[in-house]
Amino acid sequence: MSVTNNIEENKTNALVNIFGRTDVGKSRDHNEDNFAIGQDIKANQWEFNQHAFKQGALGAVMVVADGMGGTNAGEVASEIMVNTAKQMFQKLQALPESSQAIKDYLKKVIKVAHKNILTHAAAHPETEGMGTTAAIAWVIGLKAYVAWSGDSRVYLYRQGVPLTPATDDHSMVWELVQSGHLTPNQARLHPQSNIITQSLGEARNPPNPEAKTLQLQTGDRLLLCSDGLNGELDDPDIEAILKNTQGTSEACQELVNKANLAGGSDNITVLLMDMLDINRVGKNVKVRDTADQKAGLDAQKKKIILGVSLLILVCSLYLLFSNLGQTDAPAQINKAANKAQKLPVMIDSAQTKNKQTSGKDTTSKEQGASTGRNEKENKPPVVQQEEKKADPKEVAALEARLKKLLDDKAKVLKNIEGLKKSYQDIPAELKKLKALQQRLTKEIASPLVAKKIIKGSNEFVAPATPKALKKAIYTIERVEASLYDIQEKMKHWQLSPNG
Repeated sequence: MSVTNNIEENKTNALVNIFGRTDVGKSRDHNEDNFAIGQDIKANQWEFNQHAFKQGALGAVMVVADGMGGTNAGEVASEIMVNTAKQMFQKLQALPESSQAIKDYLKKVIKVAHKNILTHAAAHPETEGMGTTAAIAWVIGLKAYVAWSGDSRVYLYRQGVPLTPATDDHSMVWELVQSGHLTPNQARLHPQSNIITQSLGEARNPPNPEAKTLQLQTGDRLLLCSDGLNGELDDPDIEAILKNTQGTSEACQELVNKANLAGGSDNITVLLMDMLDINRVGKNVKVRDTADQKAGLDAQKKKIILGVSLLILVCSLYLLFSNLGQTDAPAQINKAANKAQKLPVMIDSAQTKNKQTSGKDTTSKEQGASTGRNEKENKPPVVQQEEKKADPKEVAALEARLKKLLDDKAKVLKNIEGLKKSYQDIPAELKKLKALQQRLTKEIASPLVAKKIIKGSNEFVAPATPKALKKAIYTIERVEASLYDIQEKMKHWQLSPNG
């Protein structure tokens, strides 16, 4: 059975409602998360509101991207991911031929976004090192096709079923969960919970996204989120909010509020889709049609109006010829009626011709683009000159700079551990200290490992070329700035009487 047939069967008595929220949190000075909601892919409607709606022919899509890089343009990377998804879904004219083809398309979106991030970074050196996670859910009828890279999550809430992630984080601690060495909650609280094993934007470690299909039913709630939510709230906490908060927008806001109350140590993004039952929707719930459904209804209305107009015209002609006393009145009426009956066919024919012409124009453009690509591919390869080796003195200076950075980090960490014991009975202060400890991992250790500056137990990896050396220096400068900011925040406890 084709995908299209499955969609038609699953659409019966189904409505959806989608809403999204993003928040900077309590500890960050800017928001590196981005998201997008396409309520109707076919009609190119990338917006959301508080009205339930019927899905369009190509379904609906939700995208979450959690940018990384701090001052190094994490928000740019996440925006590129979201914009790439929009552009690729805007090109769709029909559904892929199978469920596997749909999942492959979602993986392709993530991989193309990765390439776009690298291209942007090459053109804008100040954004070098930026990256992002990605989580996409494409809902068609009563099926959700999801793909992801990194630790942004997808949850499927179903009443009476304990809530667990529908996706597996691409992170170091989640691998320990899968091997049975940690529980999910232990992984959430682990000091290295923010070290991810894949993401978009790392040239040496390209993303290898996963994809799966989720079967939906009325009453389900499909949740996409960045780790700013599940890093602060455990699965039972999230489940309780989804269970007890009915409205889609209200549930989104409540999730964000509770994550902030729990610490808000990171940016928080929440997207929620509710699968509604059309037979149980209350009278106070507003329902709107998607654009392609409106177009179909408008076409039906026009045909009805045209039919009524023709009937009035025939009656008018009959009365006219009767009054004139013409003997051939019936023949004239039949002739006029026959011409009138042909009008809808002529209209449909003209519309079909316009569509075909539009299709030919599109094909022509695509062929032109293909020709351009072939011309580029046929160009002779460029012979690249061998790069020079990095200056040994500059490499040695970089190694010394790195050693001091790691020593300072170790001192800060030791200081935090001591302060945590002193403030263990003061929850508010303890949360702040834990948030700083998480920053040490995410903004100090993770970039150094991801950029291959250190490996193993802080072993220095010497850059081989001037270009690699320049990138390493830039990364260390960024990490030093983050460490300085953390050291400045530590003064709060140094001035405290209990510190």
